[in-house]
Amino acid sequence: MAKHIHCTSEVAQLRQQMERECEAMHLALRGTAIVARHDIISHRHRILDNYQGQLERFVGYQQALQISLEVYDQATARHQPGSP
Repeated sequence: MAKHIHCTSEVAQLRQQMERECEAMHLALRGTAIVARHDIISHRHRILDNYQGQLERFVGYQQALQISLEVYDQATARHQPGSP
């Protein structure tokens, strides 16, 4: 039981870290910076890949991929015109 709780909290923490990285990528692409440097965006993608790899250890490849896509989609949707 304790291992499941630990796993759940690890997944939640990784998901939050992924959300922060997606937010940072979006700001680099569309924020106040005039030009987003390719190496910065690539670095953020590598970090996200690392988080996805960590998630895979807890929930498997398919679920980790699903979580990654959900986080990315949610971060992107927040910055669409007309979104709250």
